[in-house]
Amino acid sequence: MKYAWIDTQCRQFPLSALCEVLSVSLNGYRAWKRGGTPERKRLSSEQLLALIPRSTLR
Repeated sequence: MKYAWIDTQCRQFPLSALCEVLSVSLNGYRAWKRGGTPERKRLSSEQLLALIPRSTLR
């Protein structure tokens, strides 16, 4: 959904700015444009916190 919106707006705004505002990578957008999928997916905040040992959060 984000990539489709970027695609409609990229003629009016710089592609790099659109990707930054929506927190997506240029490479991910370009992969979507080619019909592929991004090479990696972002972790959610919850997934990232689950990977950090509890002792380092204190």
